[in-house]
Amino acid sequence: MKVVELRSELDARMLNSKGLKSQLIARLTKILKNEQEKEESEKAASAESLETDEAKKQEEEEKRKEEERKKKEEEERKKEEEEQKKKAEERERNLLEKRYTLPDQPMIVVHPSRTAKSGKFDCTTMSLSVLLDYRQVGESVLCVVLNIYVVQ
Repeated sequence: MKVVELRSELDARMLNSKGLKSQLIARLTKILKNEQEKEESEKAASAESLETDEAKKQEEEEKRKEEERKKKEEEERKKEEEEQKKKAEERERNLLEKRYTLPDQPMIVVHPSRTAKSGKFDCTTMSLSVLLDYRQVGESVLCVVLNIYVVQ
């Protein structure tokens, strides 16, 4: 390179452009090496940041997939529980329908406990007023426990 070119390069980098050609070459060579090292370190840092960004993205993706899998398992478990409840209700309903003749019109169905009086009760249909009519029989009072279930 010519001295004029060396001075213009040093001026462009805002460095001292005065001196002998050998001094200008040494100064320019030193600054070019520094610039090259900076570029290489920036490339390495950007490559590392890309790698760490990719690793973070992979970790986040894995966490998201794990959460989705857990949600799906939870939903499946809830569905299974609901299905089991529905099946149990249907079994009980079928059992009651087999055991008793249910009325076609909406009525109150009295279903006695199996443990009371050794289960020697029968299923009958009664009006609410009959159930709530407490009569005194002798010295004891007839008490009725009423559970109302609505089935649609």
